[in-house]
Amino acid sequence: YRRVLEDATKFAAGLRERGVKKGDKVVLLLPNSPQFVIAYYGLLKAGAVIVPLNPLSSERELTFFLTDSGAQTAVTIPLFLGKLAPLVGKTPLRRVICSRLSDFLPFPLNLVMRLQERKQTRGLRLEGLEPFSALLRGPLPAGLSPQPVLPEDTACLIYSGGTTGVAKGIMLSHFNLVANAHQISAWGRLSAEK
Repeated sequence: YRRVLEDATKFAAGLRERGVKKGDKVVLLLPNSPQFVIAYYGLLKAGAVIVPLNPLSSERELTFFLTDSGAQTAVTIPLFLGKLAPLVGKTPLRRVICSRLSDFLPFPLNLVMRLQERKQTRGLRLEGLEPFSALLRGPLPAGLSPQPVLPEDTACLIYSGGTTGVAKGIMLSHFNLVANAHQISAWGRLSAEK
């Protein structure tokens, strides 16, 4: 947990250095991975709004989500770059931060995954692409405090499945997320008492 906290703090500092401000929407197009957790908490620390998207979304769906949310930054992995990179300039998207899954795998799995990720990015235009690892390099920023937010500020923008029409953005506030955490904690205590 200490490493996640440190990496999330470094990620938040890296985002601020790159101009991501409070309220800016940032897309997470990631599978369940350490990078998702680090980016999620780093975005909260930076005061940005998390826009988690389904990695199986088509390029057409991604175009809609990026345009609707106004997200100028996205965090992804090489596997999804092929459908995300072409949207830079065609949507509000301006910056793509790419993380290699191999960076968080033990030896020898990391070598196998690195080869696979090289194949996935072969032939792609990668201008403006920033490595996730670059935001985590260096010492822990001294005195970096989380961006102050109000309970009613938007923390997360999730999209409905669109089963009854066009997908709709659902704004979750910081209060919503904290209330949900307290609810889960209460349920855990109740089930432990039984």
